[in-house]
Amino acid sequence: MDIHNNFDCHGHGGGSAPAVAVPNVENLTTDWTLLDIQDLSGTTTPVKRTLQVPQNVTAGLYHFQIQVIDESGNDNPAANFFALKIKNPLDDLSPTITVEQPSISSFSVKKGDTIQFKGKVTDDRSLSDGGNGVLFLAYTDLSSGNTFTTNKVFVFDENVDKTFDYDFEYTIPQTLTTGNYRYSLGANDGVRNVASFQFFDVEVTN
Repeated sequence: MDIHNNFDCHGHGGGSAPAVAVPNVENLTTDWTLLDIQDLSGTTTPVKRTLQVPQNVTAGLYHFQIQVIDESGNDNPAANFFALKIKNPLDDLSPTITVEQPSISSFSVKKGDTIQFKGKVTDDRSLSDGGNGVLFLAYTDLSSGNTFTTNKVFVFDENVDKTFDYDFEYTIPQTLTTGNYRYSLGANDGVRNVASFQFFDVEVTN
């Protein structure tokens, strides 16, 4: 039996993963991890386990695997994975991202051009409580499906309360190939509740 977080959006057995992974930051919450190996005998063995979620658990998506291997080494790992959405009992509300700039969600830019991002991240409690709070910008190359996190990552430290005002510039890299990209502005609060992403469809030209 194996439980581990899926914060990096990895997959198992060909399973698809979400498009954007939230960057990892230092935290004061507890990532739930369990690895339990049990010997079995006979052709049928009843198994019953009660699992205790950590009190101050890091919220988010986790993988839960039950794998049985017979004495010949046969198993079926792809069929034994489950996705769990774990909530922190102290805070189960996600933050909200509002955007002032860009004022439109679809536009064209040239390599080397600068995009201004401005707005707020708000929550019902301090965004820093728990230590996982972060705002970040990522992008997906729509021709390949590959996603990358930019260097625009803002950690919510102890000076951040229920509102974080952001105002930053992002320069389109000269190394990007021309084409269509989807930029994603994401955030999570201190216990790692994830806000709904704000998406921008951007055509990059020479």
